[in-house]
Amino acid sequence: GPSRSGLLKTFEECCRSNYCWAFDVAKFLIERHIQKEDVWNHLIQGVQDSEAKIREHISLLNLLTENVLVVGNVLALARFLWKILEQDGIKAEFHEYEDCLFKTAKVLWENRGSCDEKMERLVDASLNTILGNILISYIYMLSYSDNNGIPDKYKQFFELNLHMEGYEKRLALCVLAGYFNFFCLRDHDWCTEYLQPILESEDKEDFSAAWEGVVFFSRHLNKDVADVVAPIYLKAVTHIDWLSGEARNSFIDLYLVLMIYVIENPCQKYIPEFYKYASDADRKEFVHLIEHRLRNAEKDFRISWWNSWLKQYLENRLQNKPVPFKDAEYQIIVNWLPEVPEFFDELVNIVCNHDVPSDVDNMFLYRMNENKLVESYPHEVIKLLTVMLDGGTVFQYYTDDLAEIYKSADGLSEQEKRDFQEACLKRNIKIYS
Repeated sequence: GPSRSGLLKTFEECCRSNYCWAFDVAKFLIERHIQKEDVWNHLIQGVQDSEAKIREHISLLNLLTENVLVVGNVLALARFLWKILEQDGIKAEFHEYEDCLFKTAKVLWENRGSCDEKMERLVDASLNTILGNILISYIYMLSYSDNNGIPDKYKQFFELNLHMEGYEKRLALCVLAGYFNFFCLRDHDWCTEYLQPILESEDKEDFSAAWEGVVFFSRHLNKDVADVVAPIYLKAVTHIDWLSGEARNSFIDLYLVLMIYVIENPCQKYIPEFYKYASDADRKEFVHLIEHRLRNAEKDFRISWWNSWLKQYLENRLQNKPVPFKDAEYQIIVNWLPEVPEFFDELVNIVCNHDVPSDVDNMFLYRMNENKLVESYPHEVIKLLTVMLDGGTVFQYYTDDLAEIYKSADGLSEQEKRDFQEACLKRNIKIYS
């Protein structure tokens, strides 16, 4: 039969389909001082999801914000503000509504209450707290502002948040530092004065909060601020242990991107500095990220990267510079081979001058066969497989692919054939040409 939840769902659908009716209901509830949170939530959600015009959304938000004590759910209002600022048409009309929206955001911020529910990830808190929603809304508003810099009223608000304490401070650092690239392009001096020190902080909580924001909100490097961020990353890597989980791996990925696109010769300083502080898991993640980028890169990019520093990096590592290879790292590097036909022969020579890994990816031989590398590099492919078979590398599901590769290798010398077949026999593998 009928239920309150069913009635609320229908009420929300009415609000979604008829803005004027929803606005009148909101006024009715306010006039009678009705503080029913679930009713307000469904009214806000209905209008928020509707096709009402931007000015209509803003009019309702203003009404509700002016009566925030009746509405009660400030988080719902903060989300409503954010959703308005995400709409496609807001940028063209923003100059008309800026003062109004700025005032609304300020009222919501002043009525935010305390962040009672602490979340494990600050980025989740930024999406699910009043403070986080309002901070992101201010950044949206600044991005729509005609002023090329950062107007004083925005600076004052951001600085106020940077000087908060406890959990709120960490949340503010996460959001604001997360948009470092954006702020730097807007006002380099303000950004380096207020945000750079946080990214280089000697305080573990401030540092980890700021970098969690960078890796989740930025996720890329902007070439226009590359010269500014490069030394920041170099300093930050000394505290990589203060990061954990996805944030730590994302930091390593951004550090790699910096070395690929910005740093002229990372083998001199940036790579040694990384290995000075990186754990075994970090080192494995680093070569795994290189493999991922190689697989998804265009031919010209792979050649350029190999010639600029990737080859030098591998040669240095084989000479224990800056540290020796661990087997888990080396397995990943050998797994690069099927994906890099442009410098396959050079990489084979490097691999064959080092102890082979104990294991490789289950699909290694399949990918080697599928990519038909033996047609272009018959001698190098057979040399590689012979060395790996002799060295005890474990292959999974290999017999058919191994046989096909060998049968496709044209122009082998009798010595090459004999060495390969003997290596197979040692492993009890029978292959006939």
